[in-house]
Amino acid sequence: MRRALVEGSIIVVSILLAFGIDAGWDRFQERQAERDAMRTLAAEFLTNLELARAGIRWTERHRANTVLLLQAARSPRLGASFQVPDSSVVYMVSITSLNASTGALDGVLGAQGLDLFQDPVLRSRIAAWPGYLRDVVEDQASASAFVQDKVIDVLSRHGDFSAAMEAAGSHFAGRASVEELSHSTEFTASAELLSVLGVHVGYLDRSAAALRGLEEATTEILALLPPA
Repeated sequence: MRRALVEGSIIVVSILLAFGIDAGWDRFQERQAERDAMRTLAAEFLTNLELARAGIRWTERHRANTVLLLQAARSPRLGASFQVPDSSVVYMVSITSLNASTGALDGVLGAQGLDLFQDPVLRSRIAAWPGYLRDVVEDQASASAFVQDKVIDVLSRHGDFSAAMEAAGSHFAGRASVEELSHSTEFTASAELLSVLGVHVGYLDRSAAALRGLEEATTEILALLPPA
């Protein structure tokens, strides 16, 4: 009888030990998967942080040159001509978009999901991040559409900037800075031109605000991740 009890206890303990080993191994694998995912995400979010900051710098230059053209258009009386540096014109009609990297994030969300991460703050910030990216994409798309549909049309009816664009193409091909363009383009001041430029500044302000929001959200996530 005693032998049977001992043998039965050994079997029960062995089963429990096996379950414990399996559970411990599962937890180890989950934490390893979490560490791997965090390192991969850290590299991706660092890339996106650099892209967001580059986008901010470009938008600020674009805005500064738009304001320069707007101020020049306000100086003479309506119908009078004024000169604007070709570099400002090129910035005015150029468009850009943030090509964010989301492969690692999409992989995590599609496979393990956010429950992979133990930190609730990290889960919350990662869950919110795509919304910040969406804001940037939508605002940049609106600004780009306004340039293509309105700005270029109005500028072309108030001045001939084809030479500026041709010179810019040569500069870009030679990897030179657009700021090196040395000539100017003549435009004619009008109420329509002033209105369009003012609206465009508003689009650029919204784009810059969205990019700064993305920059801040990305920085907060990186603070919770291991170094890339």
